[in-house]
Amino acid sequence: MEQLSKFTHDSFLHKFTPTFPKTIPPKQLHKTSLKIYSFTLLSFFAFLLLNQNQKPIFLALSIVIFISFFFKTYIISSSPTIYLVDYSCFKPPNFWRVPFSSFLEHSRIVHSLDQESVDFMSKVLTSSGQSQRTCIPPSLHYIPPRSTHEDAINEARLVLFPVFEDLLSKTRLSPRDIDILIVNCSGFCPSPSLSSIVVNNYSLRRT
Repeated sequence: MEQLSKFTHDSFLHKFTPTFPKTIPPKQLHKTSLKIYSFTLLSFFAFLLLNQNQKPIFLALSIVIFISFFFKTYIISSSPTIYLVDYSCFKPPNFWRVPFSSFLEHSRIVHSLDQESVDFMSKVLTSSGQSQRTCIPPSLHYIPPRSTHEDAINEARLVLFPVFEDLLSKTRLSPRDIDILIVNCSGFCPSPSLSSIVVNNYSLRRT
């Protein structure tokens, strides 16, 4: 009984003993420091204003503190402004379109689906918000579909290059004017990367 009681007591203490982080994240520490700094400046500024026997040196010091607080609040603490200069979207050609009937027929042939599965896919297509003008890449028009690495690379080029060129045309920029390029794709991560494909094709600057 004593061992059981001791075990229960130790578990209770371990469960409710508060834990504190060993280190404070730098971003949180920076925000806390700025708050303390602001409070100190305002307190000292209020003290100087409430002092009736102000000397010129104290008046000048109060002005310096007010300017420091303004600089900290509106310049240092403000987030950098980010502008969207322009954008471009890829519009597939008309021959990439696949009506629902063609898609269901190809699915039945390729995957050997029974009628119940085809009916379920038909309901999903209807309720998913897609239209009869929905497009799929050229490699998926084949029976059976082609899904090789080379086909995926060609698909990336077909999409990225026209969009990139259209964006350069709209903004009147040269590829050499671009400092940072970010290409994000959740379904395909080749090696070399998609960013490298764009950089090499348009001779972007290398850091």
